[in-house]
Amino acid sequence: HFKENPFFTNTVLSKTYALKAPPSGELVDGVYESMLRFNPDKDISISSSKISWRNDKVNLCKKFPAPKALSGEQDELMDSGSFFNFFELDDDESDDNEDLEDDEDDDDSIDEDSDADEIDLERPAKRPKRG
Repeated sequence: HFKENPFFTNTVLSKTYALKAPPSGELVDGVYESMLRFNPDKDISISSSKISWRNDKVNLCKKFPAPKALSGEQDELMDSGSFFNFFELDDDESDDNEDLEDDEDDDDSIDEDSDADEIDLERPAKRPKRG
């Protein structure tokens, strides 16, 4: 929820992802046949709030548009433009579905990370003593 502000008049912004059709087909071990053929581009509908900008001078999406990804830049940290682009983009252009499909090819690679590098979020790390 947003308080009154100099940028837009909306009090709430939302983005909704919904299945176009319920799961169908044979149910085996808790998985429907249609789930095995799931394609987010075809099986999900996306709707979002239209932002009512007060004027173009304060329209953060126009001032800081979402950049178009260039080939070879996927591994680099990119400026994503304004946070509000998430709501303004009609289809989910900010989504990384293509990256997820590319990652499936990497499943055969050996995981070089060791467990020692992992952080236990349930138990805070001990701080070294000062002195």
